[in-house]
This record gives sequence, C-alpha cells and structure tokens, in this order.
Amino acid sequence: MYKTIIMPVDVFEMELSDKAVRHAEFLAQDDGVIHLLHVLPGSASL
Repeated sequence: MYKTIIMPVDVFEMELSDKAVRHAEFLAQDDGVIHLLHVLPGSASL
C-alpha cells in the first residue's frame, strides 16, 4: 500500500507504540519500509 512510512514512537509509551507499529506493518504490506523516529527532549547547554 505505502512504500515508505516515517513513524514517530514514544519509548515511554510502548503499549501505544506497539499498536502503531503493527498498524504501520499492515500499511507497508510486503514491500514497504518503516522508519521509526524518536525525538528526545532538549537539554540545557553548559
């Protein structure tokens, strides 16, 4: 169905992320690629 999927995930909410990954796998079918993206909060400069 889709060739490339960029999917944000939250490692602190793995139950939701697991559901989203399964849905992305369905959307990607056999020949799609899924890229997982996790963004960390910024930290103060020293």
